[in-house]
Order: sequence, then C-alpha cells, then structure tokens
Amino acid sequence: MSSNHNYKTTVQNITHLLEKRAEVYPIRNEIYNELVKAINRFVADMLGSINFDEFRPDANEINTVHSFINQPVFVCGSMKSGTTLITQLLDGHPNLFVMPGDSHYIRHLNRWTHEQFDDIAQHWIQRLINPSGKAPFWFLGQENEHFEKFLQHLNFFLSQTTHDVFVCVVRALYLANPNRSKHVKHWVEKTPHNELHTTILTGKYPHAKFIHVIRNPLPNIASLKKVAMLLDRKNFSVVGQAKLLKTLMQTATANQRQLGSNRYLVLRYEDLVSQPKETLLSMCQFLEIPFDDTLMTPTENGKLGIANSMYTESRVKGQILNQSQNKRYEKELTQSELNDIAKVLYLTAMDFGYDWRSEKIITPTHFLIFSSLFDEFLLLWYTFSPGLSNFSYSVFCIFRMLFVTFFCCNLQK
Repeated sequence: MSSNHNYKTTVQNITHLLEKRAEVYPIRNEIYNELVKAINRFVADMLGSINFDEFRPDANEINTVHSFINQPVFVCGSMKSGTTLITQLLDGHPNLFVMPGDSHYIRHLNRWTHEQFDDIAQHWIQRLINPSGKAPFWFLGQENEHFEKFLQHLNFFLSQTTHDVFVCVVRALYLANPNRSKHVKHWVEKTPHNELHTTILTGKYPHAKFIHVIRNPLPNIASLKKVAMLLDRKNFSVVGQAKLLKTLMQTATANQRQLGSNRYLVLRYEDLVSQPKETLLSMCQFLEIPFDDTLMTPTENGKLGIANSMYTESRVKGQILNQSQNKRYEKELTQSELNDIAKVLYLTAMDFGYDWRSEKIITPTHFLIFSSLFDEFLLLWYTFSPGLSNFSYSVFCIFRMLFVTFFCCNLQK
C-alpha cells in the first residue's frame, strides 16, 4: 500500500461492504461482487508492497508448529447441523488452533501447486477478511503487519517445503496470528461432509481425530430448505436431502466402528446445546485436553461468534442458544414432506435417539402395536433358531427395516 492513510481507507471501505453484505447473507448480490473486487484490489496492492526475498522465519516458532502439525482434528457433519457452533466453542481453548470458517481441506488438496503463490494468497486473504459471510470479520485483525506476516510465512513454506499447500497455510496462519497460544496440541479444520473422506484424511494423518455432529433430521432439513429458498435453488429436494442425511448418519456409525471411539467422536447437536458443559467435558476427554471455561463461549479467533442460523432472531452473539425443543420446522416442511422424510430416515433417526412417534409424521398407537408384535415374532424366531446365529439376526434386521418402512409409507395414506 502506498501509504498508511490509503490502507486505512481501504480497510474502512471493505468493512462497510462486509456489513452491507452480511445484511442479506447468504445471498450473493451486487454488494457481494463489489466486495470481492475490493478485496482482490487489496490483495494485489499488498503483494506488490511486501519484500519476500529477505524474510526468514524464526526457528523456534517453526519448531512450535512442528509439535502439532500432524495432530489435526476434523469436524464432520451435515450442513446446518451445528458444525459451526462446535468450532466456535473449541476456538478459545489454549490447546487448539481453529482454522477460519469452512476451510475445505479436501477440496483444496490438489487445487494448487506450490508455485501458485499469488492465487493461494488471493483465496486465503479473502477467507481471512470474510471467513463466513457474517461477523466477526478480519480473522487476523485489521492491522497490515498481520497480513504481511502471514504472506511472508506462506511464501517461505511454499517455496522451501514439500508440505501440502493447506498445511503451509495452517503453519503460516498460526505464526501470523496475534492471538496464538504457545500450548497448541491440535489444529482444527471444519468442512461439512468431511466424514465421507476419512480414508484420505487418515492416510495423510494417521493420528487425526474426528468430531462428527448429528442433528435431528427434521430441523436440519428445514434449515437446508430455507437456505435453498433464499438462494432460489429450484432443484432442492427434501427426499434427496433425507437420503443424504441417512448416508451421513450411517457413515458416522461406520467410521466410529472402523476408527474406534478414541479417534471418532459422534455427538448430538441437541445434547451440546441442552447440556453444553457435560458434552464439552466429554469432548475434552476425547481430545485429551483439560476443560477450560473458554469452551462455554462461542468465539472466532477470540472475537464473539454469531450463531450460524437461517433465522435472524436466532443469530445471537457469544451465546449457546438452546433450540433443541424448537419445532419451527413444522412451518418450513409440509405434511407430505414430513412423511417423505420418515419413509427414508425413521429407523436411522431412532438409532440416534430421535423418537418421532410424538411428531406429526406417523400414528404412534398403530406403529407401537405393529412394531412390538413384529419384534416379538422376530425374538421368538431367533430364540428357536440358535444355529442360524449372526446370519439370522441380519435377516431379521432387514425384515424389520422393511416392515417399519412399509408402515411409515402407508399409515398416513
């Protein structure tokens, strides 16, 4: 930048655009396009003013990063399931370094080569200025020196190491962060659907841990539908989302079985917001870090975080909002859509403790009568067929699934 005055003016202009765009989030309108252009100019000016040739990082600082760079924690789950809240709560813990927003490790794995410094810098400076589309903005703060330090470290790691581009970003961002802790044990990356890529992630990080957030599919799908309506996505399908959620929930069970509960934690969003301290204590035990009071306050690099809700009245700041009993989804989803969700997800939801017999989806009395009779029949069959062992049990489970699906499909007709 040509002068300190110009830098401050540019920052003020970008901040104004950030605030205007946040008013209509997640819609990307002309304000959003203007914001992107302003940030692109900001990055271009900054890259042209920094001296990269003479920069050498501090050896002790690099050693600090080495101590935790192979110990990532990947946050998993569906979109609108509570993954943002998880990272906001983990953010303040001195043993954790949380990357901003949805940082898309998998998507960026082979996107750039080490030689594409300008493109990488462009992407990440925009991400650091506007991590999520809503406040808080300016992840590193508004001071020029923090961005300069980030870019110098990033350029050094890209040119002098063979680490993944993303890992170079993690290292550079940690060292440029004015709020960094010297006691970090894990870095945390959050992107919805990480659970579908555990094979790749564990291949690169044999000691990686995973936190998978599950949410009641009814409000989860209602939130996704609201997003689709705001963005005018004509191809949104409630049935399609129900099938995807079923896959993600079943993947949670499969991943935990494969990796073990010491590496793959599955927790429910409803437990987190209704019993936050108890849930966070179990999360700390899983991560092998002590409980810290900062976990009870949602933050983003130390700044109070805002709830990532599709409902304006629920976008509270610096609080854990308990909406576990909220039935707002009844206004978003039609009776037909609720029935369609039940056809796909009833049994899977039951497996995770979501009992929909009290909801307006299926007649509770009829379901209980038929289900209990059929379960009794299966139990008797299995008792008198010990030789069939696991095979018979598997067959019984399949019959039970088909039975329940049949009644979910027909009781409301």
